[in-house]
Amino acid sequence: MAQLKRLDPIKNEKGIEVPFPLQPEIRLCLARMNNPVMQRWMRFHGPERKRQLLAQGLSSDAAADQVFMEAVANTVVLGWPGLDGADGQPLPCTPEAVLGFLQDELLPHFKEAVYTISSETNRYFEQEHEAAAKNSEPA
Repeated sequence: MAQLKRLDPIKNEKGIEVPFPLQPEIRLCLARMNNPVMQRWMRFHGPERKRQLLAQGLSSDAAADQVFMEAVANTVVLGWPGLDGADGQPLPCTPEAVLGFLQDELLPHFKEAVYTISSETNRYFEQEHEAAAKNSEPA
């Protein structure tokens, strides 16, 4: 009989480091999309933020997209080793910087990579040998 695979709680919330698809010298540290931290962020900040955006005149769909991007910027993109700013210095990974890249129409590949990679749940499973070791430990 087969058992369901379990997510690795550390990979799920603390992230995995993967090469950026078009520039492998840049690495992205990504938590899993819809991880518990993101869910809490959406519950706590989402409704009020959407109300603010609607009051600013955004459509319901545009406001929902913006809130989702803000959640991703705050809870999914955790780092980007190897990414430098215009001054050649390492660019700090802040929610504001992440949101800027997610919104940049000239960088659609950044948003696509973040959304695609962080949604690939198989990247966040426990390794087979880790799961086997846990199952064989005495109780």
